[in-house]
Amino acid sequence: MQWNYYSNIQEFASKANTILFQQEAENNLPLGLLNRLVKSNKEENALCALIERDNEVLASFLMTPPHHLIISVAEGAPTDKIIALAVRELIDSPYSIPSVIGDRVVATKFASEWANTTGKNLSISMEQGVYRLDKVNDIEESEGELTLAQTEDLELLMDWLFAFIHDTGIMPVSKAKAEKMMIDKIANKTMFMWKVNGKAVSMTAIGRETTNGAVVNHVYTPDSERGKGYASSIVKKVSEIILKDKEFCTLYTDLSNPTSNKIYMAIGYKPIAESIVIEFS
Repeated sequence: MQWNYYSNIQEFASKANTILFQQEAENNLPLGLLNRLVKSNKEENALCALIERDNEVLASFLMTPPHHLIISVAEGAPTDKIIALAVRELIDSPYSIPSVIGDRVVATKFASEWANTTGKNLSISMEQGVYRLDKVNDIEESEGELTLAQTEDLELLMDWLFAFIHDTGIMPVSKAKAEKMMIDKIANKTMFMWKVNGKAVSMTAIGRETTNGAVVNHVYTPDSERGKGYASSIVKKVSEIILKDKEFCTLYTDLSNPTSNKIYMAIGYKPIAESIVIEFS
């Protein structure tokens, strides 16, 4: 087995995709990130590395600092040997590894090996279920209607985004970056709101895309509007929009929140994997 760095994002994506597409829905995070990097043609100081054997890709390692290291291992590949090699190579690399994200088993093994080798402490910051939807169930919708977010909704969307970040514990973003993200989503018509009698009560968005799927993300309903079915309705409607052009939708849920998991399964989402984020300090 050999560890190989890649400075050309197109070359890296071409090779990494050979294993990532083995489980396209499960690997929506690295695939979506690679799509963005390839389209922008910007490496963003990305760490792009593969473990290969006889021209066969066994594992992919992708990181855009300061974000998590994303690890993807091919089905049937020798995970323990792959992790051991990756740790040896990354210790001598110029990159700082703040955290790791990936399949629960793979990411946990890497984190344990990294902590044992570097002496760093580790802590689990997020445990999520990865869900896939191929067909929307015919469930009853709440009152209200789906609308595309508009520029005049920006201030409210920003407030909700930061409340969403606080509630979920995902990596914080600056106000400037959050505002740009929301403005882009509004312009690209991928940000949605559920409104009742003209009042916004919930939001969600279409996130990163892969060849055959897209992610539903930023599902948020303020405390005062919860328990009324708004999140179910907006996710159902946005999922239907995605399925007009794609084969499947994916979304992430907090495994410690049985309510949200139940809601998504009622719509038709089925669990396909478990993802974990482990931070180092």
